[in-house]
Amino acid sequence: MTWLADTAFEESERFVGRTSELQQFQAWLHDSRPLTQLWDVHGIAGMGKSTLLWQWMANARRQQVPSVWMDGRSCPKQPVQFLDHLFDITENVLPISPRKKNSWPERFLWVIDNFDDLESLEAWLREDLIARLPEQGGLLVFASRRGLSAHWHVHPIWASRLRKLPLKPWTLY
Repeated sequence: MTWLADTAFEESERFVGRTSELQQFQAWLHDSRPLTQLWDVHGIAGMGKSTLLWQWMANARRQQVPSVWMDGRSCPKQPVQFLDHLFDITENVLPISPRKKNSWPERFLWVIDNFDDLESLEAWLREDLIARLPEQGGLLVFASRRGLSAHWHVHPIWASRLRKLPLKPWTLY
């Protein structure tokens, strides 16, 4: 059975462009031992950030890569409530919850769209929650209009694992 929400992540035949970004994602999918990384997808409204993320989710799901999608606009803005929400949506996907002692999958994708709306949680996410992720196998994709703050770019762990992916406007040429 396919859930209605899952249909958003089906690959669209109408998707065009963003070849470089799709190739980078395919390279991550086929890397035999990728380090956990953070991709900063950013650009003004209407550049196709969400659509690109849906394509990546579809590619990951076709490869049976455990994937989690979050939208910053609908996430709780306090750490405890955010964790409860995260535990609920990852219950059967990723072993984030301390309630379960499952091992991490070899590879996983965690996408947060509209990351701008989680500005109040940014320091906590950076310094605490995602610092607990495994050393290898993870890809975190944070999509926003402005991009990640400078704190990520000078962080002892994330500075070397951060990839900036600014989306530029479409051109006819």
